[in-house]
Amino acid sequence: MVEDFAGNIAIAKLGDHLPKTIGNDLVHLTLTDGNYQKKVGYEDNLDMVATDTGLVTNQAQLAVSHRNRPHSQLVTLDQDFFISPNDDANKDFVAFKGLPNKTYNNLQVTVFAAEDQQRLTPIWFSQPGADLSDIESTAWRGITAGGEKVLSGSYQYVITYHDANNHAQEKVFKVSVNHNKPILTQGSFRKDDDVEFFTPGQPQAISSSGIARVEVFYLTKKNGRLFDVVESQHSVSVTDNKVLIPQNEDGSYTIPTVEGVSPGDYYYLVEDKAGNVAFTTLPNLRAVGQERGVLSLALDVNVLEGKHPISFTYLVRDATGKPIETLDYFNHSSNSLILPFGQYTVELLTYDTNLIELQSDKVVSFTLTEHNPFQHIAFAMAKMDSSQVTVHFDRLLPEGSQVSLKTLQGHLIPLNQSLYVPKAYGKTVRDGSYQLVVTLPKGYRIEGETRVQAKQNEVHELALRLVKDASEQLLVSDNHQQGLTSVETNTESSAVPTVVSTSQNQKKSEAAVQLPTTGDKALVKWSILGFLLISLAALFSRKKMD
Repeated sequence: MVEDFAGNIAIAKLGDHLPKTIGNDLVHLTLTDGNYQKKVGYEDNLDMVATDTGLVTNQAQLAVSHRNRPHSQLVTLDQDFFISPNDDANKDFVAFKGLPNKTYNNLQVTVFAAEDQQRLTPIWFSQPGADLSDIESTAWRGITAGGEKVLSGSYQYVITYHDANNHAQEKVFKVSVNHNKPILTQGSFRKDDDVEFFTPGQPQAISSSGIARVEVFYLTKKNGRLFDVVESQHSVSVTDNKVLIPQNEDGSYTIPTVEGVSPGDYYYLVEDKAGNVAFTTLPNLRAVGQERGVLSLALDVNVLEGKHPISFTYLVRDATGKPIETLDYFNHSSNSLILPFGQYTVELLTYDTNLIELQSDKVVSFTLTEHNPFQHIAFAMAKMDSSQVTVHFDRLLPEGSQVSLKTLQGHLIPLNQSLYVPKAYGKTVRDGSYQLVVTLPKGYRIEGETRVQAKQNEVHELALRLVKDASEQLLVSDNHQQGLTSVETNTESSAVPTVVSTSQNQKKSEAAVQLPTTGDKALVKWSILGFLLISLAALFSRKKMD
C-alpha cells in the first residue's frame, strides 16, 4: 500500500506472487549493503532536568485537512499522567527517560491495575535489558503482555532499579488511559453589524480526563493546498495551513471574513488531557440556530470502542408523548439531535443484549432551554459475561445461506461470517444454552453436533459438514437442459443427520417391485414379437403340408 500526502491510497495485491510454501517454510530476504536504523515516529530533542518526573510521551498537532500521521516529538509528563493509545502520534505511550546525573541499573518497568494494591498480577512488563537511551524499551502503549489493548481507567506504572550505591529503588506513578474523544457541545453565534462572534458552549466539551486545549481557526490555501509539506534531512512533515483566531476577554471569538476562505474551512477543535481530539466546522455548529438545543446520547459502558462497537436505537417523545418523527442530527452524528426548546423523554429501544445489560432507567426525561441548551444522557450499562462461539463448515455455504444461534426463548442471533476464513462464522454471546440453526437453499443439509452450552470466557467451536442431497443432483428441467438445481426456496436445517423411518423404506421397496424398469419393458416387447413370429411360421408350415 502507498499513500501520498493528500491521502490518496493505492493498493497492490501480492498474494498471487508469493511462494506457495509461505506459512510453512522460512522466507529468506536479501538486503543490500547499507546503513540501517530503527524507525521511530517521534523526534527526541528533550533534555531532562532534575525537577522532572522522568516520564515522557509523544506529542503532535493533529491535522484536519489531511489524514497523514503528524510529526511528533517527545515531551515531559510532569503533572497530568494521561495517555490515549490510539496510534495518532499524540500521547500514545508513557515511557521513562530518567533524570540527569543518576544511575539506573537493572531497570525494570511493570504495569498493574490501580486496584491491585499488592501488585500480584502484572498487566505488562518491560523486557530484560531496558535502557534509558532506548525510549521504546520502557514505553507502555496501553496494552497487556499479550498485546491486547487495556480498557479506559487508572493503572500503576512501577519503575524499579538499583542506584549508584546498588540500593534498590522504586517509583510508582498513576497513569490514566482514556480511549474516548471529547463530546463537543454546541456554541452560540451573534452579530454586531457585519461582525460575527462565536462563543463555545458551556461546558466547552465533555471528557473524563478534562479539557487541555481549545482552538478556533481557519485554513488558508498555499500552492493550492490547505496543508504545507516541509522536508528536512531526516523527515517529512505535513501540517495544516492554520491561522488561529485569538479569544476575546469575554470568551468569544471574532470570526473574520477572509478572501478565498470558504465557510467550511473555519474550525472549532478541542483536545483533552489524554491527547484525544474532537473537531468540527463552524457551519455544523451554526446549523443549530436560534431557540434550539442539542441532545447527545451514549451508552456508558467501559469497552474498547474500536474493538467492540455497540450500536443502539432510541425514541424521543415531546411533552405530549408524541414521537419525534423528523430528526435533525447535530454534527452529522446519529446519536446527537437538534431539538426545539422544550420538555422531552428519550427511551432506549434496542442494543446488543448479548454483550451488555441496562443498569439505569430505560426512559429518561430532559429539558432544553435557553440557559441549558445542551443535554448529554448516558445510559448506564454493564458488560455481560460472554463467550465466543465459532462454527466451522467443511465447505463454503451456498449463496443466500444464513447461520444463527437460537436461544431457549426462541430468539435468533445471527452469526457473522469471518472475513479471512469465509467457511467460519462466529459471535460473542452471553452464557446459556443455544441451538445452531442454518438456513440453506433447497437440496442442501448439514451434519454435525449443533447444541452449544456457552460458558463465561470460553471459546466454543463446532465442526459441521455441508451435504448436497443426491436426489437433487438428478433433476432435469422441462427443456432438457442439464445442470439446473431445485427451486431456491430457503428451508431451515437444524444440522441433524437425516433419518428415514423403517416404514418409509418398506414402502419404497414395495414401489420398486411393482414398477418395472425401462429394461424390463423392452424385454416384454421382444418376447411378444418373438411369439408372433413363431406362430406365423407354424401357420405357413401347415399350409404347405396341405
